Amino acid sequence: MRLENELFESVKTLDDLGKDFSLEESLLIVSGIDSRDNLERYKDKITYLHSKYQKRLDKKDAPSRARTLIKFLGNGKGRYLAKSSSGESSPNNLVNVINRKIMKLKKIGNCIGLSSLGGVIGLREGLNLGCLFFTDHIALSLDSENKVINLETTIKGGYDCRYSKDKEWRLRNRLMKHETINSLFPISLANRALIKDNLRDLQKSIELYPNAVFYDWKSGLLENRRKMGLALESYKIATSLTNYPSLNYDFGSNLFNRRHYEEAVEQFSKAISLNPQHSGSYLLRGRVHFILGNYERALNDFIKSKNFGAIEYKKDAHFEMGRVYEKLGNLKKALKEYEKYSSYNDEYYKKVKKRIERLIKKVK
Repeated sequence: MRLENELFESVKTLDDLGKDFSLEESLLIVSGIDSRDNLERYKDKITYLHSKYQKRLDKKDAPSRARTLIKFLGNGKGRYLAKSSSGESSPNNLVNVINRKIMKLKKIGNCIGLSSLGGVIGLREGLNLGCLFFTDHIALSLDSENKVINLETTIKGGYDCRYSKDKEWRLRNRLMKHETINSLFPISLANRALIKDNLRDLQKSIELYPNAVFYDWKSGLLENRRKMGLALESYKIATSLTNYPSLNYDFGSNLFNRRHYEEAVEQFSKAISLNPQHSGSYLLRGRVHFILGNYERALNDFIKSKNFGAIEYKKDAHFEMGRVYEKLGNLKKALKEYEKYSSYNDEYYKKVKKRIERLIKKVK
């Protein structure tokens, strides 16, 4: 794409935004705008939405304008995972969010798309906005009177939002980083790279804004290409930049698949130290202990995974506990765990049917 190539050639650092290309133009271009005429057309659409937002204003101070902006974006409809007519995921794309907002659709966008739209409208309004970036979520922030206010764009009441609904979100709240509003550009580009499995886009994002999340995503794309050594290097960088359970879990999973068991246990243990209820790490650490013959340790981890985990971990934990009890010679308990595992669906039943039949004979 000619226009995108011009953008990438011009913007080498985030400080370059505003010289040849504004943040608004950059976000539109990475959303698929490929001509100057089309770019101007969508800038006119943003002007239209800005005017619609201004009609809702009743006070002119910055906090009031930011509060109205969040209501204008969120519209009280929650977080959207909308699909375009072609089936392609659409809510993270500024162009799609603009179109859906103009068409007054109920499902407008997700956190990236809505934050992008809120960012460009807020900049036109003269608000001193920043970007609030988590490991798997993005919002805006307002710097007003020496106070940073969180602006959650996906809900109507997102002004001065606090992410503390549960233990996982409280951990995210401690790790959140207030960044420059220009960070919206590499974040949007990196998200596009993830959807389209495009390493070139992701590498460009890393050059503009190196952070643990992008390196984690890069590792996944490298795994898809079976470049496991490079994926491990990327995971190492990610975990060196921040402490977050999902990053350690991803790194540990990669090490586990490559049979680097001791290093995998180290990563799973780090994830658990950060979040003592990280059930996925308990499950995989338990599998490592099982492989190494540490059955009591394995059993302890599987029990915790079952107690703390979502349904998918509970199911797998029952199966793994059955295997451990078999090794320990407790066939009645092994049978009980296999039966629990088989009760979830027919596919699971078929997987353990022969084990159950064999154990029933032995127990009798």
